[in-house]
Amino acid sequence: MKPVIFKLPNHSADKNYLLSTISESKTSTPRISKIENIDNTDFSIKEDKKYFNYFWDKNSAFIANIIRYSINYDGLWALSDGPWFQQYVSGNNHDWHFHKNSFWNFVYFLEMPDDGPSTEFKEPFTGNIFSLKIEEGDLLVFPSQYIHRSPFNTSKERKTIIAFNITYEYSNE
Repeated sequence: MKPVIFKLPNHSADKNYLLSTISESKTSTPRISKIENIDNTDFSIKEDKKYFNYFWDKNSAFIANIIRYSINYDGLWALSDGPWFQQYVSGNNHDWHFHKNSFWNFVYFLEMPDDGPSTEFKEPFTGNIFSLKIEEGDLLVFPSQYIHRSPFNTSKERKTIIAFNITYEYSNE
């Protein structure tokens, strides 16, 4: 399955509240390494996240339908690796990576400048690079094994995402 975009139904109503609770959140220092230069994130914070609780309350049924009807999985599943947000200002990026210990990645574009960088993907086997046209309010869903990146933000505006992964759970019954 290739990456797919869904429009979140409550984006306009929820955006300001989510940004407000993110600004009040405990964050780690900017993440700067060989593969990432991210202005603000709570990736390494493992405590309860008010913005995500609100997001999940509003969107979990919608996400469950994506899993059931678009991914075509009707079994048990759970969030894995904890949710996080990332904010990219001009010059920030997150280089090629993939997410282990999960099956599906979900990226909600809470703030996305018109000239902001869309997530890029590298095709397995061919190495071809492609992207999808992402707009603010989009929920991008893709298999966790896809190598992807957020290219340098050349916009003067900030890009904010909320990300989470899911994994399948197996029953011993």
